[in-house]
Amino acid sequence: MTLAIVTARRPRAYVRVKGPDAAGYLNRMLSNDVPDAGSVDALLLTPKARVIAPLLVWRRRDDDYLLLTEPELGETVRAHLTRMRFAAKCEIELEQHTSTIVFGSTGGIPNRDYGRDAVEMLDSPLEVTIGDD
Repeated sequence: MTLAIVTARRPRAYVRVKGPDAAGYLNRMLSNDVPDAGSVDALLLTPKARVIAPLLVWRRRDDDYLLLTEPELGETVRAHLTRMRFAAKCEIELEQHTSTIVFGSTGGIPNRDYGRDAVEMLDSPLEVTIGDD
């Protein structure tokens, strides 16, 4: 018996933060500390604690993080982080990817948005099995 893989597209914007000061800078800017491995949910906040954007922070390598956010907030996140960077040695730029949510699977970025086991895969060749609804 073969189980069908259930997949869906997840519209996202992606901001890369890379450099020797990336972890420390993000720890100062986000509501949660960046992970030693894997991913964590966090918020980008104003100095008065107003939410700018919800983020999924994924540590790709020692000094390389990918911030996944809502599609309309990518440029806002990039601009805010760039404006507040001051002397931190890190690059901040938008990246282009396609996110596919794979339910009941492992091997991607853990996604906690749907109340069940799911991972987010970037630029996956998997065919989408459920629609946007």
